[in-house]
Amino acid sequence: MYSVRRTYLLDRFVKLLTALQFRYWQPLHYPARWSQRKSQEFTPTSDSLSALSICLGQVGACRHETCVRLIHRNETYYQKFRNFDSELSKNSKRFRYPRPTLHAIALTKYSHYAEYQKEMRRDSGNFMREAVRSKRSGYYSQELRLENYTPDMLAIHRSAKVRSFGVFFDAFLLRLDHLGGPPQRYVEIEPPQCTQHWEKVLGVFLPQRGYHQGMLQTDQQLVGYARLHRIGNTVMVRDFIGHAEHVKNGVLKLLHLHMLEWLLERFDPLVLGVDQITYGTVENGSDGLYFWKKKALFKPFFATVELQSLPPDFNATQYLRLNPDLEGLAIHLETHYLWNGRAEGRLYKINVPEDFDPIQYLSLNPDLPFGVSEADLHYTRHGQREKRPYRHTSAHAQSVAGGAQI
Repeated sequence: MYSVRRTYLLDRFVKLLTALQFRYWQPLHYPARWSQRKSQEFTPTSDSLSALSICLGQVGACRHETCVRLIHRNETYYQKFRNFDSELSKNSKRFRYPRPTLHAIALTKYSHYAEYQKEMRRDSGNFMREAVRSKRSGYYSQELRLENYTPDMLAIHRSAKVRSFGVFFDAFLLRLDHLGGPPQRYVEIEPPQCTQHWEKVLGVFLPQRGYHQGMLQTDQQLVGYARLHRIGNTVMVRDFIGHAEHVKNGVLKLLHLHMLEWLLERFDPLVLGVDQITYGTVENGSDGLYFWKKKALFKPFFATVELQSLPPDFNATQYLRLNPDLEGLAIHLETHYLWNGRAEGRLYKINVPEDFDPIQYLSLNPDLPFGVSEADLHYTRHGQREKRPYRHTSAHAQSVAGGAQI
């Protein structure tokens, strides 16, 4: 019991340190790093950033729990990046900390993978050659479920004490039980619920006959992996990590090229409509990571985020009447509808015909056990769908105020 409690407190402490590092410590270095790296990105005649449009999707169009979570988290994330407004208002008190610069590859620049390869050969020949050597050495890349490779994941995370963002706490503290323990059976790769919002993991492997992960025989060793999230028109690299003994063999370069080939060939329906792949910021990480990303053709961009939008006829008062369980909510009703109500399919406005008569509605429907003040609510929620009569004479029964419900 004491050991479990100590592990829990240690995990919380590490998460706190990591959060403090990325929220406060890293931003202190943004201005100096941007000044230094900007000089490597732009020529004297070209010193301005292009903008990428980040369209994460509207919650109302995707109601899967995973979709809502990814949209919500990433809208907040991408709003923190440098954009036109923050650049114009950089001296404003509203922006207490400097904003980082998005590092991305604009996939719309390339009609197919061969064009990306051509630019890589011209600007990053060594990157391509090391990836080719890695492939000739027997390494290969494919999709995986991390649950099948937890011992190799642990070995990867423990293989280096210092990485691109400084001391790597996982190398000291991560244990196999944190990853779910050794695999007991093979976990199949399942297709995502939504083609616009998903998480995938691509790994790089070394074949080894008879190789095991716990009780599971895999015949291959996982030596690196990338965790990818698609959110609308953007794929984000969440994790990109390799085993220290194999990274020198170019395995992460091979993995990156496999990833770009998959995205740019566009044969898979899961990548149709993806306009860019993003990987952190220009300012974050060591010079080694920055140089690696630059050679992979990541470039700095402004981030223009398409935010969630309310229906033009949203009415907060009516929303509360239709959803009395929201009374006393700590957040604004508009915010609740954007992130919860829309995904839950909640009604947001009273929708009754122009000639609706609540008294006649109740008299024509004597089974309804409530008063006049709730007649319009019942008709909006149920009566219209159930085709209940609402007037003795219904010459205008089909005339509906306010248009269709969204």
